Order: sequence, then structure tokens, then C-alpha cells
Amino acid sequence: MENRDEIIKTIKILIYKKQQHLFEKLNIQDDEVFLEPLLFAYFNSKSNNLYPKEALEEILQVYL
Repeated sequence: MENRDEIIKTIKILIYKKQQHLFEKLNIQDDEVFLEPLLFAYFNSKSNNLYPKEALEEILQVYL
């Protein structure tokens, strides 16, 4: 995947800014967490408010 490291870094920053307490529970060494397709959908739809605030925690639940 082209720009994989930049994508992972960006997703990490977005999660940290959105819900720091969730970020601190994640294994930040596991890049697969930050390549979760639902995270892309969540952050790309943010401007349209398609997902409730709690959706991020639900998406990450399997990784916590």
C-alpha cells in the first residue's frame, strides 16, 4: 500500500484527538489496528455526521 506509514500516522493522530482515552488502550505497535477499513469510513464521513459519537469506540472495541 502506497503511503501506508503516513496513513497509519494520520489515523493514530485522529483517534488521539477524538478520544485520547481509547487511544491509550490500543496497542500502538499493531499497525493493523490503524488500517481498519471502518476507521477510514468513520473519519471520511465525519463532515457529514453519519456516525454517532460512540461509533469510534464501537469500531475499536475488538482492538481494546
